[in-house]
Amino acid sequence: MAVRPSPSMDRRRFLRSSAAVGLAASFARPLAAIARPGAPTSVATGAAYAPVGAFPSGVASGDPTDDGVILWTRIDPAIAGAGTTVSWEVATDATFSAGSVVASGSAATSPVTDHTVKVDVGGLGAGATLWYRFDVGGTASPVGRTKTLPSGAVDRLRIGFFSCERYVHGYYTAHADLAAQALDPATDLDLVVCLGDYVYEAGPADGVTVPGRLDPDAPQVTLEDFRRQYHLYRTDLDLQAMHAAFAFVGIFDNHDGFSGPDDPSGPGARAAFFEQLPVRQDPADPTRQHRSFRLGDLAELFLLDERQHRDPTPSEATGNALGTSSLDEPLMCEPGRTMLGTTQKAWLKDGLSASGAAWKVLGSQLMFAPLRSQRYPDEIAAAGDGPQRNAGRYVNLIQWDGYQAERRELVEHLHAEGIADVLAIAGDTHFWTTSEVPLDYDDPDAPLVLVEFGGSSITSANAGEMTDLPGNDVIRPVVNEANPYTLRFMEVTTHGWARIELTGERASVQYRTPATIREATAPTTVLAAFEVDRGTATVRQTDGDGFLARPNEQEPTTTTTAPAAGGPGPAPAVPVAGTADYTG
Repeated sequence: MAVRPSPSMDRRRFLRSSAAVGLAASFARPLAAIARPGAPTSVATGAAYAPVGAFPSGVASGDPTDDGVILWTRIDPAIAGAGTTVSWEVATDATFSAGSVVASGSAATSPVTDHTVKVDVGGLGAGATLWYRFDVGGTASPVGRTKTLPSGAVDRLRIGFFSCERYVHGYYTAHADLAAQALDPATDLDLVVCLGDYVYEAGPADGVTVPGRLDPDAPQVTLEDFRRQYHLYRTDLDLQAMHAAFAFVGIFDNHDGFSGPDDPSGPGARAAFFEQLPVRQDPADPTRQHRSFRLGDLAELFLLDERQHRDPTPSEATGNALGTSSLDEPLMCEPGRTMLGTTQKAWLKDGLSASGAAWKVLGSQLMFAPLRSQRYPDEIAAAGDGPQRNAGRYVNLIQWDGYQAERRELVEHLHAEGIADVLAIAGDTHFWTTSEVPLDYDDPDAPLVLVEFGGSSITSANAGEMTDLPGNDVIRPVVNEANPYTLRFMEVTTHGWARIELTGERASVQYRTPATIREATAPTTVLAAFEVDRGTATVRQTDGDGFLARPNEQEPTTTTTAPAAGGPGPAPAVPVAGTADYTG
C-alpha cells in the first residue's frame, strides 16, 4: 500500500525535538453499527440512540440554506439489491403526528451511488427546527433533527467545529458530548462544521492502538476505497448520533484523500466526499468545495478549499526537526504564490467586503496564524517591508506559513477595507491554539485584524498518546518566544471539539475535551474558554489555564507604525536530528 505523505510530519517532528532542546489486522470487520452500553442519547427520543440495520450509516442533514437542507442516508446493499425506493418525510415534531409533515417524497437507490439517498428539500422556511426520517420496505430509519439557516435579525448563534478523527486512534467520545448539546436549549447548536480529515487512510498508524478500533490495511485510491472508509467510520454510534442531531457542513483535507491538485487519490476522494456526506454539489462546477453560509445578520461562514488550487508546497528542511528557515527557503514568502487560487481568492475578498454580517467566520482547513520555532530579529529589522519582514524558522510550510505573501494580502485586505469582527477557525494540527493576528505579526504596534481559534483533533494522536513527544511545559515557552505578538494559547495533549457562541456584543468560545478517547464513554469538561468583544480583535481567556501573555503585558494598539527595530540576532539554529514517523 502506498503511504500518503503527511502535512503533519514536520510539526510533529518539531514537537518531538522540542523535548531534546500499528497494529495490523488480517481479518475483515463487519461494517454494522452495534448498540452498546453507554450509547449516546437520541435528541429525537430522549433514549439511547439506536441504530437501524437497514440504514448502516445512519442519517444526516447538511448544507442548509434559509429555506432548505440536504437530507442523506445509505441503504444496506443486502436490502437494496439492484436498487430500491426509499421514502422520506420532514415534520415539525419528532413523532410525525397528524398534520406535522411539511414535506415528503421518495428517491431511488442504485449500486452506482452506493445506495445513498441525497435529497435537496426546499420550501422549509428560515430558522426552522425540523425532524426527518426515511423508510425502506416498511423499516423506518432513526429520526434526525435539522435546522434551516436563519434570516433577518438574529440575536444569538451557536456553532460547533471539529476535525481529524482517525478511527484507529480512539473512540468518538467528543462526538457523544457534541450530540448531547442538542438535549438542552441552553447549549443547543445551530450548525456543526467539519474542517477536514473526516476519514483517514486505511490501516494502523503512528504506533497508536486502541482496543476495539481496527482498520485493516487496504489501498486508498479509488472511489470504492474511500467508500469503505466512510462505511467504517459511520458505524460509530457517537458519530451517527451527532449527525442525527445537527445540520452539518464540511470541507475535505489531505487525509480525506486530496492533499493537492496532483494527488492521484483526488478524483476518488472527491467523488466519495460528495456521495457519502450531506454536502451540496454545484452542477455547474462539480469540483468546487469553497462556499459560504449566511446566518441572518449575525454571521457569515466562509468555508475555504486549501487543497485543490494550491501552488506546490515549499521544500522543507531535512535533518532539522525545528522546521525550515525562511532564509534557506525564501519561496515560503515569495509574492505571487497562492494557496487559494485566483478565483477562490477573489470570491473570498469580494465576499468579505460585501458581507453585512456582524461576524465573518473563516473556516480554514489549515492553521492561518504563524507558527514559528525561532524568530530572527536582525533579519526582520533589516527587511523593512520586504519578503523577510517576518523572518524565522517555521514549523509547517503546508499550512499558511508556506504561503505568507497571500496571507499578508488577505490580512491587508481586511485592514484596508475596514472589515472588522473576523474570526478564523482551523483544524489539522491535532492541538489547540488561540491567536491574535495583526497586520504585521512582528510589529508590536500593528493593529490586530482577526482572531483564530484552532481546534484539536477528535481522536488523531498528539502528545497525549505519543509519550515521546513533549508536553505543554516544554512546547509553550518555545512557541511563545517565537510568536510573541500572535500566540495566546496552546495545548498539545488533549482532544475534542470547539463551540462558538455569537451575539451582537461578543464571541465566546469553549474548547471541550473528553477525559479519554481510549474508552467508549467518558465525561467531558471545558479545557479553556475565551471571549472577543465586537470591534476588537483582542482575546481574553475566561476559563482554564495556560494563557500566553503578550510581551510585557502590552495591550495591542490601533495604530500602524514602521516595523520595530530588531535586537540582537538569533544564535545559529542547530539542526536537530529526528525522523518523522507521525502520519497525522
